[in-house]
Amino acid sequence: MTAFAVNQTANSNADLLDKVHTFLTSNADLVAAGEHWESLEYTAGDYFIVRGKGLGGTDNIYIGWKVVNDAGADVYNIEVRGFAGYSPGLPFNSQPGVCPPAYLCSYDQPLTYWIVANGRRFIVVEKVSTVYLSAYCGLFYPYASPTEYPYPMYIGATTAISNVRWSSQVDTTHCACPMYENDGTGSGYYRDIGGTWHQLNNKSSSTSYGTIGAYSYVYPFVNSATRLRTSLRDDYDGNHTIQEAVIVNKESESAPSGYVRLGGFMEGELDGIGHVSGFGLTAESTVNDGTDDWVAFHDVFQNAIGDYYAVRLK
Repeated sequence: MTAFAVNQTANSNADLLDKVHTFLTSNADLVAAGEHWESLEYTAGDYFIVRGKGLGGTDNIYIGWKVVNDAGADVYNIEVRGFAGYSPGLPFNSQPGVCPPAYLCSYDQPLTYWIVANGRRFIVVEKVSTVYLSAYCGLFYPYASPTEYPYPMYIGATTAISNVRWSSQVDTTHCACPMYENDGTGSGYYRDIGGTWHQLNNKSSSTSYGTIGAYSYVYPFVNSATRLRTSLRDDYDGNHTIQEAVIVNKESESAPSGYVRLGGFMEGELDGIGHVSGFGLTAESTVNDGTDDWVAFHDVFQNAIGDYYAVRLK
């Protein structure tokens, strides 16, 4: 099952980290469903490492958050990592199978946040001033069997750079539209069938939606789908269709049987986040797709109708 909290308040990035940890480990609905996350390491206001048990209680899904501050630059962020395992005593960034860092931009002043979680993954969106910043942490749904694809993890956040301020209009993006930087860093990574982390390239600091080239990406938040995103509006019945966020692998020609190509092999779908047309919407609007309620947000500071995404409250 999925538990969520909307329009909550945290006093700072450190307080947000604490509140997310508390929600994951002790939310009553998650506990009742056996989907609460186990706290492996936690220092209040500093960092945590948690283990998700999946929907059936048998998985081992390892996620870490760590506060990263630069007071001189007025930067107060959170480093987000995924791990393939956990070993007590190892440093935060040296846990088994650690992915490169992505950073959730935040602030040291009061902020509003939303969290949606189940035993497989959690999504956090925060509002600082008038911008929306987000992180996706955990498993996605692969287009393959559990035997073929045992640990399909996606880590996505706001920026590739630790000291980017929340107000940047160059190096920030939402968690399903990964940022690529020229130094090889990124704000989004997925773990493939063989256990290798791949950087995703939806967007670069030089363009709104960057040239993909040989890099993998998340569709439809890419330049090749710009016309689609900017042309869509609401449905005839006034509802809004939510389009799945699909991880596309352009780096490998090998894949399990049944994979479909979309300018690359389609690895799978993010769980509970997708594209929605911003036509007739404002950020924080509730959208019903005919079955479920979603909350719509715009891409950090960008708010044209093609810049929206939605998070499912289920």
